[in-house]
Amino acid sequence: MKVLIYSKRGCHYCRQAKQLSRHMKYKTRVVDLSDPEHFETLRWFELEGYSTVPQVFVDGEHVGGFNEFEKFVKNKEFRG
Repeated sequence: MKVLIYSKRGCHYCRQAKQLSRHMKYKTRVVDLSDPEHFETLRWFELEGYSTVPQVFVDGEHVGGFNEFEKFVKNKEFRG
């Protein structure tokens, strides 16, 4: 499973999302929107209407923020 996490430095929920993804041994890519190199990504992020971080995508599908990602993981484990 491939997980993409859009995050910002100092964000508690971003840190939790990254820890959960790595704990589950998902292939995790993190885009830190605090980095100037991701200015264009931040613009896209805002245009798409995402106003909070983290925003988590699993296998290309938007899951939501940390709470939604945590629920997704629990449901995935429950179903096996």
